[in-house]
Parts: sequence; structure tokens; C-alpha cells
Amino acid sequence: MGRGSNVDLRLLAGMGAFMVWSLVLGCRLVAQAHRTRALPELAMGLAFLVSGLVGTGLGALARTDDVVPAAWIPICAAGGRLSIHAGALCQAIFTWCVFRHDAGWAKAMVAATALGLAGASVGAARAGTLGDPLDAGGWRLLEVALQSAAIGWGAVEALRYWRLMRRRVRLGLADPVVTNRFLLWAVAIGGGVCALLITGVLGALELPAAEVRMSYGVSATVGLISAAGYWLTFFPPRWYCALLVRGARVGV
Repeated sequence: MGRGSNVDLRLLAGMGAFMVWSLVLGCRLVAQAHRTRALPELAMGLAFLVSGLVGTGLGALARTDDVVPAAWIPICAAGGRLSIHAGALCQAIFTWCVFRHDAGWAKAMVAATALGLAGASVGAARAGTLGDPLDAGGWRLLEVALQSAAIGWGAVEALRYWRLMRRRVRLGLADPVVTNRFLLWAVAIGGGVCALLITGVLGALELPAAEVRMSYGVSATVGLISAAGYWLTFFPPRWYCALLVRGARVGV
């Protein structure tokens, strides 16, 4: 039986929606970075494009041999993994630029993330598992751990700033919209980490292929919620901003 036989339409719908969302968000952020020449927007825009769009798409194709030729599966699997590595690194760069730009240890963490992901990729390639879409070996687990740490770092920093800003909002010294963005950012990143862990941990359990594919559907749904959080962070609608301002006034 093929890896992708009887592909669940709900799985495809969830992944497709997440990929479209990633495409729109990524393009808008890259366009904004082009106008402002700002590295954080560029880094996050590229993260959506290379990880949310390309990485998710190639990873899905690698598990559907009734859609792509069998000879392409290792290429799709390897390309998907490397794309997600690049996206995690971009998110680490964003966190460094926004929250810890002057901290030497933060620069070292970005460098360590890059070296760690590169090393894990080389290790998996030498072991012959980089192109295996159902790889659950040690190199794969190391990749998931490094990606989760790189992305989760942003959630920790955002929550820290949200707590500081929330106190200032109560005193009328901070913008409630900006303060809420830190919380949204933490929630969005947390969803991304959950999506990584769902696919990584369930893959390591060596479950049947059908259950592994379903885990990717759950992961895509969580990713879609995460993308919605990112959207509200970068492009909050006016009604949402007005609601936050009214709430802050009532709370004063």
C-alpha cells in the first residue's frame, strides 16, 4: 500500500488552508520589508514562505505517492525538511532582531541554531534518512528539538514583554494594541511549536501511516490557528484595535 493511499480530504483541506494563509502572510511581510528595509519583517515573511508554504507542501507531497512519482518522494521529503529548517532559523533571527538585538548570547543562539540544523541535516543525509518522509531516527528528533527551541524562544520573549506592557497599560502608560500584539505573538508561536511537536513526536512513535498522516492534519489545523494569530499581530483590523482600546479604557 502506498504512503498516500486514500488521502483524507480533511487533511488536504487543512494543509491547503495553512499553505494559502502562509503564502498571503509571507508575501505581505516581504512586501512590507521591501518598503521599510526592515530585517524582522523580511525574516518572518521568509519563514512563512519557506516553511509554512514550501516546507508544508513538500512534506505533504512526500507522503502521497499516488500524487507524485515514487522517485520524487525522497526529493520532496528532503526539500521539505530543509525548508522547515530555514523557516525555524528565520524565526530565530526575527526574535534576535526584535527582542535581543544587543545581546551577544542571542547572536550566539542564532548561530548555534544554524549550525545545529545544518549538522542534523548532514547527519541525516549521511545516514540515508534525510529523504525518508517517515524517518523517526535520532537525527529527526534532534531536528524537531532544535526547531522547537528556535521558535519557542520567540514565545518566551513575547510573553515576557506582554507582562511588562500589561502593567503599563493599567497605568495608562502603554498602547493596548501594541501590548496585545505581544500576547498574540506568543500564542501564534506556541501554536507553531505544538504543530512541530505533534508531527515529530507521533512520527517517532512509529504509528501506522494512516495515523501519521492524520497527525499532519491536526498539525495543519493548529498551524492555521497560529497563522491567524500572526495575522492579527502584523495586520490587526480596525475593529479589533478599537475593541482593545475600549477594553483598556474600561479597565482603567
